[in-house]
Amino acid sequence: MQCMSEEERQVEGLSKIKHPAKEIGYNYKELADGWWQTAEFLMPRDTEPTAFEALHDFMVNKIVPSPTAVELAGHFVSRVILLEVEHPKKTDFEYVRIMISPTDIAPGIPQAEADLIVHINYFDLMRVLNGEPNFDIMTPLWGGSETLIGNVTAGLDLKDILDAAVEKEKVPRPQIWPLGNP
Repeated sequence: MQCMSEEERQVEGLSKIKHPAKEIGYNYKELADGWWQTAEFLMPRDTEPTAFEALHDFMVNKIVPSPTAVELAGHFVSRVILLEVEHPKKTDFEYVRIMISPTDIAPGIPQAEADLIVHINYFDLMRVLNGEPNFDIMTPLWGGSETLIGNVTAGLDLKDILDAAVEKEKVPRPQIWPLGNP
C-alpha cells in the first residue's frame, strides 16, 4: 500500500489557513478587571456582562450591522446552538441558546434539542466576541479547553458568522462541510 505524499493530502483551500491553533498555540487568559468598559461590542454598563448580555450586545452591535454576517446567516439551515459558559469566578454554568436562520439569542436551555452544545470558558468567549486576532470560537477546541457535542457543521456556521461580524478573513471550509449543509 502506497502512502500519500504531503502534496496529495492537501485539501483545496486548507493551505490558505494562515494561523491554525496548532501553530499559534492556545493560552487561556483571564481578562483584566473592568475589561468590559472598553470592549467596542458591548453597550455601556457598570458590571461585567453575563454571557447572554455579551452575546445580545454582539448581535445588536456587530452581527446585525454587518452585511457579510447577515448574508452568510441566510445561507444556513435553521440551527439551535446551546452555549454552556463556565465563568471561573462563578459556581454555576450560564446557558445561552442561539438560533441561526432566523437569528435569536435567549438565556437558558432550549426546549428543542440543540444541534450543537458548546462548553466554553467565559473569558475565551469574550475574546472571540472582542475579535482578538488569531483567536476564534474554535481555537479553545483545538487547544483542548472547549468541548463540542453534536453537529460540527453548526459550529462552523457559528464561527463563520462571528468571524464575519468582526471582519476577519473567511477561512475556507473542507468540502465535506459546505455552507448550508444540514
